[in-house]
Amino acid sequence: MITFSSDKVRYDPTQFVKDKELKVWIDPHNPKKNHYMDTSFLPPAS
Repeated sequence: MITFSSDKVRYDPTQFVKDKELKVWIDPHNPKKNHYMDTSFLPPAS
């Protein structure tokens, strides 16, 4: 299991991801450095 984190979300998105399946694309050769998580479902930061 790999836990991903992000510095780009300016608020706690927990309430928006509780019941969601998140899409994460990874480079199988280097998943910790080369990954992308789809955050398009999150509302914009105010």
